[in-house]
Amino acid sequence: MQGSIIGNLIAVRSLTNSYPFFQIINEIFNLLTWNNDIKYNLISLFTYSLVVLWFQDIFRYLGHGILLVIIYFWYRFEQNKKRFNEITKDDNIRIINEISDKFDILIEPIMQYDTDKIKQISVISLVVLPICSLIINIRRIILIIGLFLLSFNAPMMIRLRKHLLDTNNLIEDIVMAKRKKLKADIKNDTKQKEFELLIEKKKSNLLNTPKFAYILYENQRKWIGLGWTDNMLTYERSNWTDEFLNSSESIETFQLPIEDKSENSGDTDGKQINEVHNYQWKWVDPCWKLDLTNDGIIEDCPIKTVNDPGDNDGFIYYDNAWNKPSVEDSYSKYTRRRRWVRTAELTNEVE
Repeated sequence: MQGSIIGNLIAVRSLTNSYPFFQIINEIFNLLTWNNDIKYNLISLFTYSLVVLWFQDIFRYLGHGILLVIIYFWYRFEQNKKRFNEITKDDNIRIINEISDKFDILIEPIMQYDTDKIKQISVISLVVLPICSLIINIRRIILIIGLFLLSFNAPMMIRLRKHLLDTNNLIEDIVMAKRKKLKADIKNDTKQKEFELLIEKKKSNLLNTPKFAYILYENQRKWIGLGWTDNMLTYERSNWTDEFLNSSESIETFQLPIEDKSENSGDTDGKQINEVHNYQWKWVDPCWKLDLTNDGIIEDCPIKTVNDPGDNDGFIYYDNAWNKPSVEDSYSKYTRRRRWVRTAELTNEVE
């Protein structure tokens, strides 16, 4: 029992002796949290700026005076310690609570971030500050950082931060609304296009209509005394060939492939459905057209294709072995060919 009483007395005595230091800390926190008269905060900002910008001149010419002022205030502080003996336990608790509340205000911006974010900011600061010191005078960096910390909790700065935060939230809300509207418009457009495609597909009643360009080459040989004729040598290509030099019918007798039928069966809503698809080739072009460019070999043709060409239109001339092509006929040219094109499509009729 006696030991606990002695311990309490020692604790009270320690708090009483620490009260002056608590007061100093409390006044410093008052400056940082702007709980004092605003003139003291303005004086602190002005004094800090003077010390940072002209500390060399200040300590050079006023160093002794500053030292005397510090000694004077320390002496007054020691003289006033006697009246602190009258401080009660409640006074100590009150000032400790005030310091705790103001400390919470100071660290509140930091507590909004998690540990990883604080580490990231610290690493970035350690990297950026040395780089900035190479560009900006280190004294100005210290001045800017100090003024920022001293004025961080100023009423004007709090209103400014709140305004910037509200503006940022407003911009984010506008961007999110625009993004949602854009997604909704894209979704609606996609659905509309899908619906239109479905309607067109149902209207056409076609599953697939591929188109194919049939190409035939008309080959001729020049005989002395007869001129250009369809009579070819027995070992060379025939009078009419496809693009791979396979023998083919002429454009007058050429026929499309025979139609094909296929049957599909399925079950829809419990009903058996049998569909018969008639696949049939049909001409898209009404007649064969002569390619006057001969697959792009003949240039400067104002008209690419023609329905009723002349006897010598669109030919490429070769020698006796089908070599050395030329667009002009000469005594050394004994063979020639021209290109005919006609487009067909594969239709599908469902029965």
